[in-house]
Amino acid sequence: MNTQRLTTIRDHIDELDKGIVDLLNKRAALSREVGELKSRSLDV
Repeated sequence: MNTQRLTTIRDHIDELDKGIVDLLNKRAALSREVGELKSRSLDV
């Protein structure tokens, strides 16, 4: 496997990892919001 191809693959993995982290952060924010709403005893 040549070095350029390996670099390209690693760059793609890095992009995917960033997307995963972004999605997890959005999910965590929504989960916090759900928790806050539930703690205020709102109907769910």
